[in-house]
Amino acid sequence: SGGNLDTKTFTIPAGKTVTQTGGTLFVKGGTGSISGNYNQSGGYFFIDNQAVTVNTGGQLNLSGSATFRMAKDLTSAPAQTLTINGSLTQTSGTFAAKDVVIGSGASYNSSGSTSNITGNLTNSGTLAIGGTSTNIGGGFTNSGTATLNSGPVNIAGSITNNASGDITIAGADVTSQNDA
Repeated sequence: SGGNLDTKTFTIPAGKTVTQTGGTLFVKGGTGSISGNYNQSGGYFFIDNQAVTVNTGGQLNLSGSATFRMAKDLTSAPAQTLTINGSLTQTSGTFAAKDVVIGSGASYNSSGSTSNITGNLTNSGTLAIGGTSTNIGGGFTNSGTATLNSGPVNIAGSITNNASGDITIAGADVTSQNDA
């Protein structure tokens, strides 16, 4: 619940759980793979220059005052991709990544939280956004099911809804700054 842990590799095998309630977890130069459960309700998670994959059956759960940031610190821009083939559930806290890819059969549910995606958001699974704010610095491409529930959703690039995709705006204030 307190202190710091520096590691090169962050792997949670299927059937295992890691819970972080405080402190700081630094992953530097290695890999990030979640096949079990990672529950973060407080503290900071930083991963420097490595992608993270939530594998099929894996769960990434963010709540409370959790800060999950795919950068080396709070001031650096996120530099890597979070690939979700399992599930990401965010009920509060702050999440930041360069790109987010939601695979077929996977889910990303966000409510009461802040999400900052500095690059692109690509959804082929199930996406439900509703929170304090969602900022997407690139584009949003949807081939799955996306529901934008509440709060501001700011998209700097274009919104592409492919033939197989469904987007429902259910109370969100959606802004796209793309002039194309």
